[in-house]
This record gives sequence, C-alpha cells and structure tokens, in this order.
Amino acid sequence: MIEPLREKVEKLNEEMNREYYLHFSGQKETLELSKIMEKYRDLFSKEMVEKIKESNIPEKERFLAFSLRGYLEDAVKEDVDQLQTELAGRKVKVNGEEVSFYYARVLMVNEPEREKRRKIYLRRLEVVEETNGKRKEMWRKEYERVKELGYKNYTELCQATYPVKYKDFLEKCEKFLENTETLFFDRFENLLRRESRVRLGEAEPHDGAFALKLREFDELFPREKLIPTVEKFLLSLGIDLKSQHNVHIDLEVRERKHPRAFCAPVKIPDKIYLNHLPAGGMEDFATTLHELGHVEHFAWTERELAPEYKVLGLDGVSEVYAFLFQYLLEDEEFLKEFLGFPDGVAKRFADLYKLVHLYLVRRYCGKFRYEMELHTEMDLENGGKIYARSLRKATGLLYPEAGYLDDLDGFFYSADYLLSWFAEAQLRETLREKFGRKWWCEEAGEFLKELWGMGRKYTIGEVLELAGWKEVDISVLEKELGC
Repeated sequence: MIEPLREKVEKLNEEMNREYYLHFSGQKETLELSKIMEKYRDLFSKEMVEKIKESNIPEKERFLAFSLRGYLEDAVKEDVDQLQTELAGRKVKVNGEEVSFYYARVLMVNEPEREKRRKIYLRRLEVVEETNGKRKEMWRKEYERVKELGYKNYTELCQATYPVKYKDFLEKCEKFLENTETLFFDRFENLLRRESRVRLGEAEPHDGAFALKLREFDELFPREKLIPTVEKFLLSLGIDLKSQHNVHIDLEVRERKHPRAFCAPVKIPDKIYLNHLPAGGMEDFATTLHELGHVEHFAWTERELAPEYKVLGLDGVSEVYAFLFQYLLEDEEFLKEFLGFPDGVAKRFADLYKLVHLYLVRRYCGKFRYEMELHTEMDLENGGKIYARSLRKATGLLYPEAGYLDDLDGFFYSADYLLSWFAEAQLRETLREKFGRKWWCEEAGEFLKELWGMGRKYTIGEVLELAGWKEVDISVLEKELGC
C-alpha cells in the first residue's frame, strides 16, 4: 500500500503546484485544479480515509491528514476553480479606468488620499460580497463531509491529526493579545494618525494597510536593489542564488497576477518557484525575503527523503524559515550592512517594522479565535459577526462582516502561522547565541541547511528541540517586539 501511495502523492503535489503557479502568476487564465484532483481521486475517497485509519503504515497521521483534507476539498474542487477564475477576470473601476480585482489592491494600498483609497476598498468589497454566496455553499459542502466522516465538527476533524491542542494554543494566543495590548494600541494609534490621518476606532482595513506600508522609507527600498540585496544576503550564508538552477524568481507584472506572494514547490528540490507582484517599497523586500525562506527550505530538502517528508506535514515548519528571513528587516545591523541604512534611520525603521510584525501576529490571533468559534459551531449565518468582532478586538480596525469567508484559509492555517511566528523568534535567538549578534555567516548557513535538508519531517516543536528549546514560548517574541 505504502509505495503506490507515496508515488501518487508526489506526482499530485507536482501537478497541483504547477497549475497553481501558472494561474496565480497570471500566465494561465483558468484554474483547473479540479481536473488534477479528479485524476487522483482515489487518494481522497472515503474508502481511502478508512483504509489509512485501519492501517499500520509508517507516518500514518501524515497520510491521514492528507486524505482527510483531500476528501473535503474534493467536494468543492470545481467551485474553487470557478471562483478563482472568476476573480482573476473581474474588473473594478479605479479613477475612471477598469483594472483587475487583484491589481486594484495594489493601487489601494498605495493611494494616499483616503477618499480615493476608500472607494477602491468598497469596490473590491462589493466583489467579495457578490461571491460570498458561492463561498458559503462551498463551506456547507465541506461541513457535510465532516459529518459524513463521523466527526462532530470541522475543528474536531482538523484536531485529529494536528500535533498541538487548538484549545490550549488559543489560550496562549489570548495571553499574547493581553500582554501586548497597551504597547500595540498606543503605537498603532500614533501611526494611523500620522500616515492615514484617521483615528483608531474609525480606521478601516485599507487605512491600516496604507499606514503599515511605512511609505516614508520607500526611497530606501528601490526595486532595482531587491534582487542584489537578496543575492548578497544569501552569499553571506554560503549560498549562490545565481547558481541555484532549481530556483526560479518571478517578479513580472501581469494583469491577472494575484497580489498575494507565494512559493510553489513544483518538484522538491528540483523546481521551486517564487512568485510576487511588486507593489513598491518595503513590502516588496519583506514579501520576497519571506517567500525566499520557503524557497531555500525546499531547494535544500534532501532528494532522497521519502515523499511524506517532502510534500506532506505541517506547512508551518516552512513558515518558520520564511519568517526568519522576513524579519531580518527589524534587525538594525542587517539594514545597515545590506541596505546601507544610516544608524538613526535603521533604528527608526526597525522599531516601526516591529509594529508591523506585532499587528500581523495580533491579527492572526484574532483570525484563529474567529476560526475556532466558526468551525466548532459550523454556523455560517453568524460568521460575519464573529469575524468582525474578533478582528476588531485584536487590531482596532473596523473589519467588515462581509470579509469573513474571503479572509478564511482552510484547516486552521492561522494556527500554523502563529506557531511559526512564536517559533521563529526562538530560532533567531538560537542563531544569535551560536553565531553572534550578526548571525548571518557560512556556519549559520550550514546549520540552516541541516534543518532544511529534513524537509517537513519534523514538527515545529521538534525543530525547536533541535535548536535547543523545550517548547513554544510566546515570551521570546513578546520581548523581541518590545514588551
């Protein structure tokens, strides 16, 4: 049973990631994941779920998690293709011109005039509202399959193969929100007033997005310096990006290109894509560094590893490495060495970028709280109220109820992200202890390559053990962010 299963899982991953990359990079008009899933449908059948449950195969939980997820996604595969194809082709009016739904977000976050920015925001929100009926029906189908499999609710199904207890972890996240509340709201209020000319309590998500771009520093992040900076940093770790023929970086601007940056590990470790739609300024560097962490993780994964260690397992493990690279931007020494920031400017930017970091972690704490309530009750009719209340409490921004399904990733990806944020701070501290304050050096590169080489074999907790920690400790990140 195990060998045919391994072979099919690896082939499916390759075909799905290739299709995902081509569509969301704007090179393919339609998304046709459903055709690929249909080809491998035996992997996601109810019979396969039961077969894995009753088996004694190695890494049984990895295969079970994969099959459970596939069984739910199989119910909505055509709907996903239709929705994403529709969104890629939708247009909204911006300043009298029609632009794509995706590119409108780039224009929105760069628009300094609040009324103009808000108009773009509302027009995008109209599209979200129009498609909510389709999204709601998709979630109903998934919830029905949860019941078919004998689980009480969606939360119970996901918990069955997750290594951390959601309820206990949510308590840690609530504690993080409590411990960082005063610092966050004081600093975020000041930033909103200065950048977006609006008070906390009146500010909407577009106001927050504009303020958190830190546009005053844009000239210090010129687009032409992006790839040279990345290359120089990787060389400090002993990695020559120009010689990595298995790595492909796509920064081309295409009308249908999705604004959300991503890494597509089409064939691990031989064909890894980084896709990003440049929006200008600091954000380009942050998102590229983040996705580069994923890219290097998959590019250095040992080819001989069993497929379950290359393509199955928690996505959060790779997020630890992505955050490690991204949050170099809150390191004054990195800013001075690789971007030429003067001392005072480096300190000011690093402090502000820590606020961006804190906002995002708090936002995801709010998302996780919302998802726990939504997926435990499976109450789609009241989901909007739960979403708006939870996100507003965590960030202070007036999140709209209409966004509750558009801003919802499956299988508690918010928990993966949060675990990764906390674990990254601990890994960073280990690197500093081992290799010094400016930890980026060839020895650190070798240390990271050893971790990367194991692909997704280890859980986040096991990665932390290898780095010298006993468990996830939220206080390390709190301290790093100034609490």
